[in-house]
Amino acid sequence: MNLRKKYKQLFEGKFRSNDRKLTEAEGQYDSFDYDYFIGQVEAAQEAITAMEEELIRTLDGLAEDEEVYGLVSTAAEQASNQSRRYIAGAEKQLDGIHKMLDRAKRTKSFDA
Repeated sequence: MNLRKKYKQLFEGKFRSNDRKLTEAEGQYDSFDYDYFIGQVEAAQEAITAMEEELIRTLDGLAEDEEVYGLVSTAAEQASNQSRRYIAGAEKQLDGIHKMLDRAKRTKSFDA
């Protein structure tokens, strides 16, 4: 699947939406789908990795382009470094969510 199509699916909500609804008859939620949410976190991690590669490659190319100089080159280099830091933070947060869901799945923390 190409990167643009993956982004489009992610942002248009084509990945299954969280449609857990309170059933009128039972008055309870459906069981928690650990694997679904773990898969969503993994899809987000893949999208971030793909976006990082494309963004950093583009910014680094702009910063190193001999025809671009001065403030544009400096701004591109700064943006590249800043993006790396922000993305690293996002990756850590998603990793934390993944670990939490794995732990919850093992202990069945969200099962009624």
